[in-house]
Amino acid sequence: MRLHRNLCALVGAALLASGCSWFSWLPWVDKKDDPDAPAELTSYKAEVKIDKIWGGSVGQGLGKQFVRLPPGVLADRVFAADAYGYVEARDRFKGKKLWSARIGQDDKGFFSSLNPLDRRDTSFVTGGVGAGEGLVVMGTTHAEVIALSAADGSEKWRVAVSSEVLSAAATGE
Repeated sequence: MRLHRNLCALVGAALLASGCSWFSWLPWVDKKDDPDAPAELTSYKAEVKIDKIWGGSVGQGLGKQFVRLPPGVLADRVFAADAYGYVEARDRFKGKKLWSARIGQDDKGFFSSLNPLDRRDTSFVTGGVGAGEGLVVMGTTHAEVIALSAADGSEKWRVAVSSEVLSAAATGE
């Protein structure tokens, strides 16, 4: 008897907790007055048609971490980097690769890449790519800011900063 009473109390509590939405499956319940119901979709005529001109990928991607690395744009070039230090310059209008460079080195050896238990992530570029004043500038998790030539990708300078760089580097006077 006690089990029956507890079961009835449990079912009653579940019905109260579910509120009126529990009865929405009944055909006579009016669903039009439901304030939580989604609005009906309306059709519309597209005002702008977007055509993809070109696309590409850079290096090995972003590593095991979720890192967003926005590209930098300078004049007619787009500069992008992957999290492992592979940098590319592409023509902004055609997508043709103009140069590529590598900053830093992958510190995983050949044998450690064969080890499935090796969970080290050697990614180190963070914050994205900054471009301006003829330079392509990136920050790293190793507390460095590295500048490459926008013309050919050669390293111009490298400077240590106080901590890892988490935003796209900026250039200016």
